Amino acid sequence: MENSFGETIRKLREKNNLLLREVSAKLEIDASILSKIENNNRVAKKELVKKFSKLYKVDYNELLIIWFSDKIVSELKDENNIEKILRIAEQKIKNEKE
Repeated sequence: MENSFGETIRKLREKNNLLLREVSAKLEIDASILSKIENNNRVAKKELVKKFSKLYKVDYNELLIIWFSDKIVSELKDENNIEKILRIAEQKIKNEKE
């Protein structure tokens, strides 16, 4: 299974030998909020994804994919007919692009 967004940014922080309070100061967010995001108890705002990518020097699109996939899972995890919902959503997106 892919890592969640929270797990991903926690691993990046640890890889860069940064403390929670150091990262929260750089991102201008409260350390408790960052902790909740890393522990998957809170969803990061989309604008934070770009800040994380710049801070950790990782691909923004890769982080964004992980972030969006978490949001989709959160919305659909308790629903029936998930496959059908996703197929229809994919078709709607394709139609919008045409």
